[in-house]
Amino acid sequence: MKFIKFILLAVGAFVVLVGMLWVVINLWWLVLAGVALFIAYEITCEAKEEETISEQPEKKPNTSNNR
Repeated sequence: MKFIKFILLAVGAFVVLVGMLWVVINLWWLVLAGVALFIAYEITCEAKEEETISEQPEKKPNTSNNR
């Protein structure tokens, strides 16, 4: 009886692993799309930071002594 339980457990684990592998192989495009979205988000964040820095007016030093 123990041997049958062991065989069932081994077969079940194998089926689960094969199922997970099948999902990963068939959904590789989803993983790639996620990576592409992350890269695009990082690029747009860097562009926005540069844009906000360039839009800020430069502070002129206050050298006049108008009192």
